[in-house]
This record gives sequence, structure tokens and C-alpha cells, in this order.
Amino acid sequence: MKKEILTAMINAVCVALPDRQVVSVAKFATMKPNSHAAKFLEHYLTGGGKTLVVDLKLLFKQDKTLAKHVGVQIIQARRNGATEGRVLVRQRNYGNKNWRNAIGTMTVEWRLVKKPIVRLRFLDIYRWHPKDDKRVSQCVHEAADNLRAKANAREFVIHGKATNFNLREDFPKGAVAKETSGSFEF
Repeated sequence: MKKEILTAMINAVCVALPDRQVVSVAKFATMKPNSHAAKFLEHYLTGGGKTLVVDLKLLFKQDKTLAKHVGVQIIQARRNGATEGRVLVRQRNYGNKNWRNAIGTMTVEWRLVKKPIVRLRFLDIYRWHPKDDKRVSQCVHEAADNLRAKANAREFVIHGKATNFNLREDFPKGAVAKETSGSFEF
């Protein structure tokens, strides 16, 4: 479907329905029941505000594209002598729509524990972005953000709990093997 047509359809829903129903329609149309994305959205809507913890091993197991992106960035930094750093993850770096919709953009922090072990973690705020007019779903972002003022919706912290990863074993083989050929040592 062309972007212009999709945008027009989404905008028609936004004009015709109240904010809570707009978000419900978006949830129904884009999220599987009981998925992380649906659970995170529900947590936002019910106003809990309590931090949600993400299992990084599970995240990387379910999204090999994301794991490869993070692994390649860490290997490149290690090749340059870094022992710690940050990896920016944008929505386009995910291969799993569920996790992309649950977390979105985040920054993964890493540090070398002992070759080849690195410790990864992240803290991210679950929020909607009403001012970014580049999205097809921009009016949905506006509706979800409006619910913070009109209802119980609350932003919350997503915590990727500090977890050790073995650079040789825990990232997709293509990511690490490609980046570690030659004499580089983890």
C-alpha cells in the first residue's frame, strides 16, 4: 500500500475516533495479543509507571537482526581498542516487529568484562513522539501522548538488565565471524 494512502487511512481513524479508541485500533491492527509490544502499550495506558525489565538474552534470541547490529558495533569498537561504549539502536535496526514496537529507539551500553565477555544493558523511556511529523502513524503518536494529560497513561522505564554476553558465542555467527577475521583478539 502506498504511504500516502496508508497515511490518509490512519488520519481518517484519528479524526473520527477519540484518542483512546485510536490507540486501541492501532494496537489491534499492528500488535499480536500478548506480545511484548501489546503488553508495553497496555502498561503505558494503565498508568502503572513501574519499570519493566527486559531479558536481553531473550531479546537477542528473538531478534537476530538486532543482535547482529549490536554485535557488529561492539566488535568494531573493540577493534579500535575500546573497552566500553554505546550502540544506538534505531527502529530500522530491528528485524522483529514486536520488539521494534515494544522498545523502539534505544541506546545499548556495553563494557568489556574479560575477553571475550562484554556486559550489556540499557535504560529507555517508553514514550510516544507527538512532534515527529515524519511518521505515517503520527496522529496515533499524538493520540497516545494526549492520553497522558487526559487519562492515566504514564511513561515508564524499560530496563535491559545488565547481562554478560560472549562475543564468540552469543551473537549471530555472521556478525562476529565477519568482523573478527584476521588477527583481532576479543
